[in-house]
Amino acid sequence: MKDGKITVAKIEKGSLNLKISDDVIEKIVYNETLGVEGIVTVGGTPHKDAFSLFIKGRRPRGIEVEIGEGEVAVDMSISVKYGVSIPTLVEEIRKRITEAVMKITGYEVRTVNISVEGIQIGEKPKDDKKVEKKEEKAEEKKDDKKPKT
Repeated sequence: MKDGKITVAKIEKGSLNLKISDDVIEKIVYNETLGVEGIVTVGGTPHKDAFSLFIKGRRPRGIEVEIGEGEVAVDMSISVKYGVSIPTLVEEIRKRITEAVMKITGYEVRTVNISVEGIQIGEKPKDDKKVEKKEEKAEEKKDDKKPKT
């Protein structure tokens, strides 16, 4: 999307005149990226908010698509979970995007540039003593609610 305008790609083969907007490509990229284990956000949109993009018709942030004559270039940003192999993750994303765009649109993906802009550090392990105390309190509450015989 350049200056608020939607880019439209054209494919003309014989009597076929097909137009595909960059919005369609962006959503394919977004969807394929979310399918990779270890992704936290795509373009700043948390994984859990993905469905709302499609329902509300919003465009994914942090994904730029440039459409040329029968080919596509993608620039995007992601955040990953701590502990994943970033090179392996990025290669999987590139592969999925390339295959999906080709299959769905017929366009060749010239390049996929991925910027890793964040890493999510997991939750700290819970203190076992606190967990045990909570479980004991839950048991006591159950016992208090039981009718006495």
